[in-house]
Amino acid sequence: MAANYTSTGASVYQAGHIIQVVTGTFATETSTTSTSFVQINSALEPAITVTGSNKVYVMATVPAYSSGAGVGMSIQLFRGSTALGPASWGFGINIVDSSGGSNGSPFAASVVDTPGAGSHTYKVYHRVNNGTGYSCINTSRASITLFEIQA
Repeated sequence: MAANYTSTGASVYQAGHIIQVVTGTFATETSTTSTSFVQINSALEPAITVTGSNKVYVMATVPAYSSGAGVGMSIQLFRGSTALGPASWGFGINIVDSSGGSNGSPFAASVVDTPGAGSHTYKVYHRVNNGTGYSCINTSRASITLFEIQA
């Protein structure tokens, strides 16, 4: 852990020091047939209050599953209504081959964000290109963790 030092009587952390950690988890299987990103569950919607120009490291994992020929599923991270990953498919895609079958894919996404001072809410969404996709398969746990990092 980075050491802190004193400057003009106030405790100041070195750049890269973790200031706080906030986590949200969810463990109920949730399906989607939406081709637009939709929120998985509000339990995966933690808020963090950022000081000054500090950064937020966002890390999420979602156990996912899709089935049927050509079905693809992906997840996206949002700060409020702002997408943090690529607009079309977010953080990755799993596609079931043309023979059908099924495809389990534990998604993991991470990004460093600079949201500015104040309270910010981060969310995890999912979508499919067709068919049905499932998050938190067999009640496995999805999570999102926010780390405020000293700038």
